[in-house]
Amino acid sequence: MATLDRLLAACGLQIRAVLEPDLADLDAAVDALLVGPRELPDGLEGIAAAFDDAHVCWAFDGSTALALHGLAAGGTHAQVVAVGSDELRRLMYGLGGVGIVDRDGEPLWDSWLAVDLTRVGVCSAYTRIGALSLRVVSELGDAVRITPGGRTYPTLALWDVEQAHPALAEVLARLRERRTV
Repeated sequence: MATLDRLLAACGLQIRAVLEPDLADLDAAVDALLVGPRELPDGLEGIAAAFDDAHVCWAFDGSTALALHGLAAGGTHAQVVAVGSDELRRLMYGLGGVGIVDRDGEPLWDSWLAVDLTRVGVCSAYTRIGALSLRVVSELGDAVRITPGGRTYPTLALWDVEQAHPALAEVLARLRERRTV
């Protein structure tokens, strides 16, 4: 350290320790949720209509659900959770998704035709109604109804989003903690 101090002093510099709370990164994520107007992914109305018309048990999930709840957590693609069924399989085949990836972003298949929707937990694709991330579950609890701009959307409650998405759960827990202080 003494040698480093001398070298830095010769350059006209010094070492200064700056302490930062352990939760700085988490607080930045919370701040991002709270800033500015929420941005909803494009095509929510078309996605909702397609799932409703197919008689699929579904709701908006993840960051899309957070955005519908009023948090600035929108993304570029809509996140949906649906119960695996023949109706869901027919709907997804009809949407013609390509470029399907798993939760780690690894390619799975080139189209929905090769996807076993009873075994795949989460997959994403670009479809004719927009970019879509689908999480398939065996059963879906009650969704809350949120009406932004006159259209009502089935949306997971924040508790259910937290149960399914650990990273979002951590951010929401910190948000609640900060609001109680």
